[in-house]
Amino acid sequence: MELTQIKQSLYEECIAYVNRRIDTIQQAIMSAKEAADEETKNSTGDKYETGRAMMQIEIENQVVQLKEAQRLFDDIRMIRPAKHTDDAQAGSLVITNLGNYYLAIGAGKITVDEKDYFAVALSSPVGQLLMGKKSGDQFELNGRKFEIQSVI
Repeated sequence: MELTQIKQSLYEECIAYVNRRIDTIQQAIMSAKEAADEETKNSTGDKYETGRAMMQIEIENQVVQLKEAQRLFDDIRMIRPAKHTDDAQAGSLVITNLGNYYLAIGAGKITVDEKDYFAVALSSPVGQLLMGKKSGDQFELNGRKFEIQSVI
């Protein structure tokens, strides 16, 4: 598989990652709402108030996570996988002597065509080190020396 196709696959995997995350959070919100409604039907007094308050806190926490996931979705949708650049930037695939990195969102290890790639956020330590780098550049992370072999 050529590198342009790999970039497209990585992009699609990142979108799928965010979509799964959004679905999971939405399901958790629905479950918490159902639990709160069930608490209303089955309880009275202080126990009811405590249970309902706990469910409300859970819903609020999930809503914060949902907003973060939606922000990730917005970030990934701004990337154009077909775009080629000489320097590493959002959407770049960076091949190094010690690993392959896709600069997009922090989705972790993604395997494409039996090779591992790491989808990293631009704000992550490795993402910040890679930004603006070109083929032949070097950097150090955790005592390991990386050499950039190519930027796609």
